[in-house]
Amino acid sequence: MTETIQQLKEDIAILQQKLEHLEKPKSDVEEAYKKVYGEYPPTTPSVSNYEDNRWSAFVKGYIARWKVEEMENNQG
Repeated sequence: MTETIQQLKEDIAILQQKLEHLEKPKSDVEEAYKKVYGEYPPTTPSVSNYEDNRWSAFVKGYIARWKVEEMENNQG
């Protein structure tokens, strides 16, 4: 019985962590990704290599865009 209670407490703690993650507001880059691909980027450890590479490439492009825009603003 004690083991069952302990297991339930652990399960509740895990579910609370997942809920907190879901309730967090998304970053600007995550929102931009959703506009392009129609869904938020995958964040689970079981994500495919393709999805992970696509997210990484998107982030690099997003950052590069802001760097270029920043350089243009500094020149003008």
